[in-house]
Amino acid sequence: MDFSSSFKIKTYENQGLSYFHLTHASPCLDMIATPLQGDAQVDVSILDFGPGVIIKRRNHGSALEEYQFADHVLALQLPVPDEVSIDTYIDVLGGLSHSPFLASGAKAQWIIPSDVWLFQLHLDVRWLRTVLGQQAMEDYLELSQATSRKAYDRQVLFAVASACEYAFTQGLANGVVDRGRWQHFMTDILLPCIMSDIAEHKSVTRQKILGRALDYVHEQFSMPISIEKLAMVASTSVRNLQIIFKQELGISPGTYIQQFRLHRFRHLLTQAGSVTEAAYASGFKHLGRLTERYARVFEQKPSTHLLKPVRDRFHIGALGDVESVLD
Repeated sequence: MDFSSSFKIKTYENQGLSYFHLTHASPCLDMIATPLQGDAQVDVSILDFGPGVIIKRRNHGSALEEYQFADHVLALQLPVPDEVSIDTYIDVLGGLSHSPFLASGAKAQWIIPSDVWLFQLHLDVRWLRTVLGQQAMEDYLELSQATSRKAYDRQVLFAVASACEYAFTQGLANGVVDRGRWQHFMTDILLPCIMSDIAEHKSVTRQKILGRALDYVHEQFSMPISIEKLAMVASTSVRNLQIIFKQELGISPGTYIQQFRLHRFRHLLTQAGSVTEAAYASGFKHLGRLTERYARVFEQKPSTHLLKPVRDRFHIGALGDVESVLD
């Protein structure tokens, strides 16, 4: 893969998007976002430089985001460089893949807190390997094995977040950044963590239970799901499952199921031939109550979104499209 000397940068600043639109705009092609209450808005700025993107974003409500990254895409999630944001970020619970550094092709269930600025980097691993070298990439894979954000030193996270902030600011300020500059940015962001010590933290049992429960909901949402069945799948009691959902997500299992179905319904409307078809595919059997709830949450009728897809706007490192994103 021949990368030439300069990257064209495309920027998308100050976009207040709902999760419906963020899902379609995200450079991660397989993302399912579920606000934990209602319909959350997201402030987001996106810097797209071809083999990667840097996103700076803030939620106006807590959400759970599930990602399945492409085989050539690895991802990082980082706080902005201030002590309060770093402490909040480290203490966020819920879901699986708590490492902020994910390997290519990884699956993640990330809890996104409300009113906290975060960075996300999605990078083409084939390009990054040319930047860091094979040994550093192998060290990065070890970095991604930690099961808790608490395994990472706060000072290291601060240094990495500062480097990310600098790269983001410089990228927004320039229409074109040469290849060597981007390589330098990525080295500054990743090497402090690759070279740092990682504390040992065992995966918390309640995270495993929650992860299994979420996986089941995401796979079986179109079918009836009882709390008893969900507890059995998650290998716990009904009471413990309810406690874990409340501790980790702040809502009950039943409320999460309804929220997940409602947002999947909104997504499926863009592909379905009728509101009824999308409703049944989302696990809803009572259309009247669904229409009322949809209008209350989204301030529109379901038919508003019927067969009106939002065009995907970003991709990462597609080899066939290299000429369109690189000078």
